Amino acid sequence: LGNLVTLCSFHHLLVHEGGYSVTRMHDGAFKFFTPSGRLVEAAPRLPAGNTDALLHSNAALAIDVSAATCDSKWDGTAADYDPIFTAYFSSGTT
Repeated sequence: LGNLVTLCSFHHLLVHEGGYSVTRMHDGAFKFFTPSGRLVEAAPRLPAGNTDALLHSNAALAIDVSAATCDSKWDGTAADYDPIFTAYFSSGTT
Protein backbone atom coordinates (compact mmCIF):
# COMPACT_ATOMS: atom_id res chain seq x y z
CA LEU A 1 0.00 0.00 0.00
CA GLY A 2 2.95 2.29 -0.54
CA ASN A 3 1.20 4.15 -3.34
CA LEU A 4 -1.68 5.56 -1.29
CA VAL A 5 -2.19 9.30 -1.29
CA THR A 6 -5.08 11.34 0.09
CA LEU A 7 -6.95 13.25 -2.62
CA CYS A 8 -10.07 15.38 -2.59
CA SER A 9 -13.01 13.92 -4.50
CA PHE A 10 -12.33 16.12 -7.55
CA HIS A 11 -8.70 15.01 -7.92
CA HIS A 12 -9.60 11.40 -7.06
CA LEU A 13 -12.02 11.44 -9.99
CA LEU A 14 -9.30 12.82 -12.29
CA VAL A 15 -7.01 9.92 -11.39
CA HIS A 16 -9.61 7.16 -11.66
CA GLU A 17 -11.86 8.50 -14.43
CA GLY A 18 -9.95 11.33 -16.12
CA GLY A 19 -6.79 9.56 -17.21
CA TYR A 20 -4.40 11.32 -14.83
CA SER A 21 -1.77 9.22 -13.09
CA VAL A 22 0.22 9.38 -9.87
CA THR A 23 3.71 8.00 -9.26
CA ARG A 24 5.40 7.76 -5.90
CA MET A 25 9.07 8.72 -6.12
CA HIS A 26 11.94 7.08 -4.19
CA ASP A 27 11.99 10.00 -1.73
CA GLY A 28 8.28 9.47 -0.94
CA ALA A 29 7.08 12.47 -2.95
CA PHE A 30 4.23 12.04 -5.42
CA LYS A 31 4.34 13.17 -9.04
CA PHE A 32 1.14 13.73 -11.00
CA PHE A 33 0.85 13.35 -14.78
CA THR A 34 -1.76 14.47 -17.31
CA PRO A 35 -3.41 11.90 -19.59
CA SER A 36 -0.78 12.80 -22.23
CA GLY A 37 2.02 12.02 -19.75
CA ARG A 38 3.06 15.61 -19.04
CA LEU A 39 4.18 16.31 -15.46
CA VAL A 40 1.78 18.51 -13.48
CA GLU A 41 4.02 21.08 -11.83
CA ALA A 42 3.52 21.87 -8.15
CA ALA A 43 1.63 25.10 -7.54
CA PRO A 44 3.69 27.78 -5.80
CA ARG A 45 2.77 28.56 -2.21
CA LEU A 46 0.66 31.65 -1.79
CA PRO A 47 2.40 34.57 -0.12
CA ALA A 48 1.53 35.29 3.49
CA GLY A 49 -1.20 37.86 3.81
CA ASN A 50 -1.09 41.10 5.75
CA THR A 51 -4.14 41.12 8.00
CA ASP A 52 -3.72 44.74 9.09
CA ALA A 53 -3.48 45.95 5.49
CA LEU A 54 -6.56 43.93 4.51
CA LEU A 55 -8.60 45.29 7.44
CA HIS A 56 -7.48 48.85 6.62
CA SER A 57 -8.37 48.40 2.94
CA ASN A 58 -11.78 46.93 3.79
CA ALA A 59 -12.50 49.83 6.17
CA ALA A 60 -11.47 52.40 3.54
CA LEU A 61 -13.79 50.76 1.01
CA ALA A 62 -16.61 50.38 3.56
CA ILE A 63 -16.49 46.60 3.20
CA ASP A 64 -17.91 44.93 6.28
CA VAL A 65 -16.86 41.28 6.56
CA SER A 66 -18.55 39.40 9.38
CA ALA A 67 -19.89 35.98 10.23
CA ALA A 68 -23.02 36.87 8.22
CA THR A 69 -21.12 37.90 5.06
CA CYS A 70 -21.78 34.63 3.23
CA ASP A 71 -25.39 34.29 4.35
CA SER A 72 -27.74 33.94 1.41
CA LYS A 73 -29.91 36.94 0.62
CA TRP A 74 -32.21 34.79 -1.54
CA ASP A 75 -35.85 35.06 -0.57
CA GLY A 76 -36.99 31.93 -2.42
CA THR A 77 -38.35 33.78 -5.44
CA ALA A 78 -37.94 31.89 -8.72
CA ALA A 79 -35.41 33.39 -11.11
CA ASP A 80 -36.68 35.32 -14.16
CA TYR A 81 -34.28 33.98 -16.78
CA ASP A 82 -35.41 36.21 -19.67
CA PRO A 83 -33.53 39.37 -18.55
CA ILE A 84 -30.58 37.25 -17.43
CA PHE A 85 -30.13 35.59 -20.83
CA THR A 86 -30.91 38.81 -22.70
CA ALA A 87 -28.15 40.63 -20.82
CA TYR A 88 -25.71 37.74 -21.21
CA PHE A 89 -26.19 37.23 -24.94
CA SER A 90 -26.22 40.96 -25.73
CA SER A 91 -22.94 41.53 -23.88
CA GLY A 92 -20.83 39.95 -26.62
CA THR A 93 -19.04 37.62 -24.18
CA THR A 94 -20.27 34.39 -25.80
